Amino acid sequence: MTDIVNCGMCGRKYKYSKMCCKGKCVNLSWDEKNCGQCNKCKKGDTCVYGMCNYV
Repeated sequence: MTDIVNCGMCGRKYKYSKMCCKGKCVNLSWDEKNCGQCNKCKKGDTCVYGMCNYV
């Protein structure tokens, strides 16, 4: 579920700017469900540069 070379399935690698969270390759800089780290922002929050509700 968090393996760098087996994200969600065997042999599935993610690109440099992404991370494996719950078996999905996500961009921690922009993903509302995984902002800065896996499972960080609250529902409805925005994610900018890895920070929730950055203004």
